Amino acid sequence: GAPGVLDQLVLNALQTFPNPQAYRSVTLSGSSAPKDMSNLGLGINPVPRLEWALWQTVSPQVPFQLDYGDHAMTHPDMSDPPGFVMGNATVSVRYTIDNDWIVIKGRPVSGKHGIPMPAQYRDHAKTLVAHPAFGGLTGCWGDGRIQQIVAGTGTPGSRQTWVEIGANRHLSLVADRLP
Repeated sequence: GAPGVLDQLVLNALQTFPNPQAYRSVTLSGSSAPKDMSNLGLGINPVPRLEWALWQTVSPQVPFQLDYGDHAMTHPDMSDPPGFVMGNATVSVRYTIDNDWIVIKGRPVSGKHGIPMPAQYRDHAKTLVAHPAFGGLTGCWGDGRIQQIVAGTGTPGSRQTWVEIGANRHLSLVADRLP
């Protein structure tokens, strides 16, 4: 599509970047990942990977190699939310595809509509495997782990497990897509 205002600002800055050859590398890095799930609806939420789109738009238009960097599928602010927020946190996962993250927002584990964490993670794994953009990467152990969860040959895991799965998928995809 047509470049947006940010695309044009970044492109202008990079096209007038003084003496880029003086540096070992020049990297465009950013993150558009949501900090939390509060503004997302229950279930599947596609979230655009804006920093990836920006890099894809501007990198071919600059007169030097422009490297890519991001914060994987996390927001750069990793500070812990207040305790009461964590008490109502949902069981959610993030999965990177070419232009978006698939963010599956689950339910809290306690309360009137609470669902146990293992059951939600198993359902999230089934949802991901059924998605047309699932898989397709050689050597992505995160995808293999999701398939094990669906097959019942692996435990559904914990928040930490799913951060590891999501990070592996993200890094595998980005490494596969970079020139």
